[in-house]
Amino acid sequence: MRTEHVSQLYFIITAILYLNLKYGTFTSFQMALCCCRQWSCLGLFNYFQTEKKTVKMACTTSFQPSVKWNYNWDKRDYSTIMKPGNNKDGLPQNDEPKIKSGPTARRQILLVRHGEFDTSAEKDVDRHLTPLGREQANLVGQRLKDLNPNYTKLVRSTMTRAQETSDIILKHFPDLPVEDCDLLRESRIDDAFKKHFHRANENQTSDSHEIIVCHANVIRYCICRNLLN
Repeated sequence: MRTEHVSQLYFIITAILYLNLKYGTFTSFQMALCCCRQWSCLGLFNYFQTEKKTVKMACTTSFQPSVKWNYNWDKRDYSTIMKPGNNKDGLPQNDEPKIKSGPTARRQILLVRHGEFDTSAEKDVDRHLTPLGREQANLVGQRLKDLNPNYTKLVRSTMTRAQETSDIILKHFPDLPVEDCDLLRESRIDDAFKKHFHRANENQTSDSHEIIVCHANVIRYCICRNLLN
């Protein structure tokens, strides 16, 4: 049975049921029961037809990106880096074989936004965390501790709210190395991305877990920048 025939049959049955309801031949319950039976039979009949049905590919499966992924997004694609060396005359040369071995480890970065702070203050030095912000920082520190990876270090913005947030987090990790970074102050975000977002170095042998405490704009930029590469 063709699709157009089934559609016509659906229309006829619907019209019959409508006329019966209008002129009182069926009760509402009888009409509903009849409707269910008829539509169920038609549905099964249509399902078991031997006619082949063509399923069109979803638009998402055939999507072709307009820009190819840049595998050298962090300028650390080791397959493109030339080995340093000199030729037989002692002069620098650029025709040495490329480095084929890449990093075997992974860098995992946990981005943390600072807690709530006093927005009424004009200067950064006076923008301290509120009681809620301190509670938020403590909960984040506890959660990071519950995750229980072997954290490598904590990197933080030098702005007051990020410093205070990280100080509270560090109470849960008293021996964790700390690195202050002015690039994370929302003023040089692109430089911060280049410094902190890259694949592991060639000589890194084990996975690393770094915590970066910074700001919402920094987090948004770095994530979007990474996705767009």
